[in-house]
Amino acid sequence: MNKIYGYASFSTNENKQDINRQKRELIKLGVESESDIYFEYQSGTKNDRIEFNRLLEKVEETDTICATEVSRLT
Repeated sequence: MNKIYGYASFSTNENKQDINRQKRELIKLGVESESDIYFEYQSGTKNDRIEFNRLLEKVEETDTICATEVSRLT
């Protein structure tokens, strides 16, 4: 089954940025549940992004990963 996952990230902590806007946008893009959204407050320049790596382990070949901006994934 093709499943749609979301990834949201911020370069600062949760006290400075609100993740809810990205969650709402990911739901609009087709992510069915907030439990299918992986998010973290960490710089995208780091290679040890725990939630991003968990997402990559979860997805299967036919699944889709959505992000509100390409820079969230890179």
